[in-house]
Formats: sequence, structure tokens, C-alpha cells
Amino acid sequence: MNKQLKMNKLQTLLLLINCFCFGRRTRACETATTIEEKATKKANNVTTLNQNLNANLSRSTALMSFLENLP
Repeated sequence: MNKQLKMNKLQTLLLLINCFCFGRRTRACETATTIEEKATKKANNVTTLNQNLNANLSRSTALMSFLENLP
């Protein structure tokens, strides 16, 4: 987990504690939810990028193998 994602999770946790323990439900909860959604979206984007890179690497490897076997 990267540093920014850890900071987002910590910030979300602190906002949720503020939200539920101190009764400040509206703004803190909305902010915590927004941060969590953004962190999840970024993590999903990273996963998608990794999958795309792996697929491209597989295609490149297959192409290199094909080219090496040409007469």
C-alpha cells in the first residue's frame, strides 16, 4: 500500500472516530466517505493499470518470441 493510500485510510479513520464518538455526523461522515471512495477509486485504477501492463508485457513477449523464430 502506498504512502498516500495509507494517509487517506488514517484520515478516514480519524474522521469516522470524530463522526461517531463526538456526534458530529454530517460533515465529518460525508468527508470520510468521500476520502474512502477516492482512495478506493485510486486503488482500482492502479489495479487496472497493472493488469494492462501485464497484458502488454505478455503480448510483447509473444511478439518477441515470434520474431526470434522467423527464418
